[in-house]
Amino acid sequence: MSEKIRYKAVIAEKTYTIISPETKSQLDLVTEMVNEQLNEIKQLSPNISSEEAAILCAINAVNDQVKKQTELLMLKKEMIEVKKANARVKELEKKVNKMNEVEEKARIALKEMGSHQGVSDPLQAQQILNQIQKQKIQDKSEG
Repeated sequence: MSEKIRYKAVIAEKTYTIISPETKSQLDLVTEMVNEQLNEIKQLSPNISSEEAAILCAINAVNDQVKKQTELLMLKKEMIEVKKANARVKELEKKVNKMNEVEEKARIALKEMGSHQGVSDPLQAQQILNQIQKQKIQDKSEG
């Protein structure tokens, strides 16, 4: 657990003591932003009270928080989808590598047999390997 500090914030010319685990620089920044927002609200609506300005400031802060949380949730959903897509890509890469291995084995087997037959796709490669294996089994059983 973080150690909490006591911080004196001056907001709208009133001093508040804040006890927080945040750093002084973080609390300085927050205090500055709150004062800026309160001043902006007062400039836009000079006749409102400090309490009303504070409530509008709080509404704006909560609204911003809700927007950021919504954005964060959307990004998390996106991240989950990207991870799923990445897993699918890896799975497909493995399958492609396996098919390439089968094609290469078929090419090598054909070359060893002295055949000049080409291999055009993984299915054909697997059929060639199966035929070669079948022939080897037949040769053993006849021998």
